[in-house]
Amino acid sequence: MDVVKKATAAAEEEEVHGVVIVGGGLCGLATALALHRKGMGSLVVERSEALRVGGVALNVHANGWRALEELGLADGLRKTANLITSVRMVRQIQGKNQTTVSSPRKEIRCLRRKDVMEALAKSVPAHTIRYGCRIVAVDEDPGTDCTLPRFIVLGFASYPEGHPFGTEFSQIIADDFAVGRVPINENLLHFFVSRSPSPGIIN
Repeated sequence: MDVVKKATAAAEEEEVHGVVIVGGGLCGLATALALHRKGMGSLVVERSEALRVGGVALNVHANGWRALEELGLADGLRKTANLITSVRMVRQIQGKNQTTVSSPRKEIRCLRRKDVMEALAKSVPAHTIRYGCRIVAVDEDPGTDCTLPRFIVLGFASYPEGHPFGTEFSQIIADDFAVGRVPINENLLHFFVSRSPSPGIIN
């Protein structure tokens, strides 16, 4: 059982919850909704004073759509983004570019993080999320491994009169970086740049 302490004008109250989820982001809200759909209650504690809908976008592939189907969100989110019908991959190998163009075998769409967050928040009971909470201590598993960091830049490009890229996901990949673009709809494009940090920065 997890304990949550709530400060009141008179004293500090102590609440006991079976499941407490720290952080009301994508993972936190998705976990809370999955538990709710299985008949299990939980409490999401979030530091911000309101739903955090900032951020950019995420590419959702077959496994992601299966998860959204289980959460009951897939049909609504499909209406917010176009289906990707072409994938162009440019790989730089030994100074030469190798380009492949293919059609996705399964569903790929690029969703705005804002749309996913709002869909999740609307689907969990209102009392599930508690905003303005500060975590004072968390017991961590000392055996948890850390992953190596990457520098990532994400953004949107808006084309009021429509962009010329159709429904193609395009990406260039080299040894230490990747750059790409993926359309969300006829007017909005998601772009990203990712690269490995230099060895001196990792520590």
